[in-house]
Amino acid sequence: MFKGYDVAYFEQSITDMKNIKEYFDTKQESKAGEKILDSIEHRIKKIQETPNIYPRYIDDNSRRHSTVSGYTIFYHVNDGEGIVEIHRILHSAMNMREWLE
Repeated sequence: MFKGYDVAYFEQSITDMKNIKEYFDTKQESKAGEKILDSIEHRIKKIQETPNIYPRYIDDNSRRHSTVSGYTIFYHVNDGEGIVEIHRILHSAMNMREWLE
């Protein structure tokens, strides 16, 4: 039975998740932050199972993206290696082009 792709987190995506947590902690809304991070982690599991169902990013055809709880997960699928590489997790209101360079 197919168990999905392995997931590799780029350093910046780990920093992005830490920043999300810190942002909500400083707003004294840590429960909201935990809920958003749980939603992101759940979506990454879905990406791990079927990574090619989400669309390619228009400005970088090698990346795909999926939006959940106001955050966009940018990732690359390495079919040959069976790995999904999580590049960035950005708030959807941000200027994506600027942050993905």
